[in-house]
Amino acid sequence: MKMVPSRRMLIAGAMTEYPDLPRMDVTNPNTGLPFAEIALADAATVDVALSAAVEAQAAWACMTPKARSLALHAIVTKIERADLAPLLHLAAQELGKPGPEATGEIEQSLPAMRYFAELVRHDQGQVAGETYTENLHYSRYDPMGVTLHMTPFNYPILLLCWTVAASLMAGNAVVIKPSERASLISLAFLDFFSELPPGLVSCVTGGVDTAQALIADPRIAKVAFTGSAQSAHAVYQSAANHMKPVLLEGGGSDALIVSDKCDLDIAAAGAANGAFTYSGQVCTSIERIFVVRDVYEVFLDRLAHHTRALRVGPAEGAVDLGPLISKEALTRIETLVADACARGARLICGGSRPEICPEGWFYLPTVLADDAAQAPMVDDEIFGPVAIVTPVADVHDAIARANASHYGLGGSIFTEDLEEAIAASRHLKVGMVWVNNPLIDNDALPFGGVKASGMGRELGRHGLDEFRNPKMVVIEPRAKRQSWWIPYPD
Repeated sequence: MKMVPSRRMLIAGAMTEYPDLPRMDVTNPNTGLPFAEIALADAATVDVALSAAVEAQAAWACMTPKARSLALHAIVTKIERADLAPLLHLAAQELGKPGPEATGEIEQSLPAMRYFAELVRHDQGQVAGETYTENLHYSRYDPMGVTLHMTPFNYPILLLCWTVAASLMAGNAVVIKPSERASLISLAFLDFFSELPPGLVSCVTGGVDTAQALIADPRIAKVAFTGSAQSAHAVYQSAANHMKPVLLEGGGSDALIVSDKCDLDIAAAGAANGAFTYSGQVCTSIERIFVVRDVYEVFLDRLAHHTRALRVGPAEGAVDLGPLISKEALTRIETLVADACARGARLICGGSRPEICPEGWFYLPTVLADDAAQAPMVDDEIFGPVAIVTPVADVHDAIARANASHYGLGGSIFTEDLEEAIAASRHLKVGMVWVNNPLIDNDALPFGGVKASGMGRELGRHGLDEFRNPKMVVIEPRAKRQSWWIPYPD
């Protein structure tokens, strides 16, 4: 099969091909066949990228927030006017992402960029009540320098925009190390950033060795990472060795609570959407569903109805679910489901590869019930098209079971009882709660989790503050000797 020449990186303002570096195949998950390659950056390549970033950041930090804001708005306007068909095609090829899902990812990215472009103009600090008369006491925000952004395969554009836009508006330069499985689309999207000063935005491709080299380099001031909990832990340890702050999003095992006080058909449709969008490869996918026992079997029947109606197939077709990202991901899901069934789980629907897709890494959306809650898969992030449905006594029992996880990213509830909604919002030990509308985001509100799901927040004011250093400033208008200075009076 003819390979696409694609061993590019964005370094020092130029999209350059690196034919002499080691390379890695990029495989189309729809076919299981390689169709392109990425270059694996070496130490010299990393050094060039970081040297250019340091130089660009010094000038960028001197620009006014308004000037930086206008530059980011110009990028968004360019994207809005562009023909996105090539990006959508690449998303299908590289990520196995259906067209509506890829379109939605890009469309959701743009308002977040505009939000940060305006937020940075709002304030640069706060004037405090002075502790000495005729003084001026205030805080201000300074850039950090050069920040590293390690982005995942599932939403490589959206999550790039969330942190990169915030860091740029804070006055930093950024270096992006995308997932090996999403490098091509990341580089293609970064073509829109070409009018920024050379070196301000770089994209270095590679694997674990490249990531470790970037984290260890003293020119990197902060590390932002999204990925698995295991990888987040490794990044955290590496950054700690160099006393570097981190923004980590390590995935989750999100729970949905279904009350007996809700429209079960809407709840089932929402559960299917939350569990199976992008084949369950979403950090906030619904993986554990706790249903009040009185409506358990009715809900299961309706969830199965909505699940069986989902169309599975190659991403560029008229489908709802495309393939899993890799053969390893497919094998893992098959193993987890087989283990759960061997332990007594009831297979409601799915549980196999679709017969109509003999090639590629496809798996039917799967609903497991009853004893599946005892399977080891419940204790980890499934990250595939599998939902586990368990009966509970009531909403309070469901909250307790939802909290019995080392993850704490998000949680949802379907209920028309206000007291139940408030109880879930208060007592779920997570970073985000959705009532009757799972998986939506708000650019003005913080996104992130607790426990093994990570630390720090993206989006909102918190997302901007992650990439700037607060500084206290005390100004005495005229120097004079203070009464409390040493030597003390006798």
